[in-house]
Amino acid sequence: TSWVLLGIAVAYVVVCLIKMVLLAQDYRFVDKLTANPTGVDLAELNRLADRERLVNSLIQLLVLAYLVGFLLWLVMIWRVVVRNGLSPTGVLQHWTVIVLAVSILVSPVLALLTHSPTVNGHNLATARADLLAFDRNQIIFTLVRTIVGILLGAVVWVLRRRVKTAIFGELEAIVQR
Repeated sequence: TSWVLLGIAVAYVVVCLIKMVLLAQDYRFVDKLTANPTGVDLAELNRLADRERLVNSLIQLLVLAYLVGFLLWLVMIWRVVVRNGLSPTGVLQHWTVIVLAVSILVSPVLALLTHSPTVNGHNLATARADLLAFDRNQIIFTLVRTIVGILLGAVVWVLRRRVKTAIFGELEAIVQR
């Protein structure tokens, strides 16, 4: 099950990187649109919007999968550690777990801070600045989400090794005597 969770983390990171590429394209498109509205192909805008909606749906699905998967996996390894007579808090306590928990808690705050732009339709320069700032904020937020995905993979990898060492390390010492 840890391999499945690592696969979900890798997929999440890849999809976040794809989203950053799409956001960079969106940034350039908004820049072009607000600089010269007549020079924009609406079909191109629709294709970009469709790709962004698809990637956003994938990200939502992967977030749900890794949150549910991580909680189930954590409960499972907790039980394995307890069943082997070890202290789960000692085995599962690692700085990566704390950093992952903090980053997951910070993500909704960042989501609120990078909300949809308020566009003033009366002033093109202000609207342009608002839209470009929104795209920049979305790129930063997606970068943070990518880091959270990497942290998830790191936590799973580290805890997997710690549990394995805690359980089998003693067995290997007994067998080698």
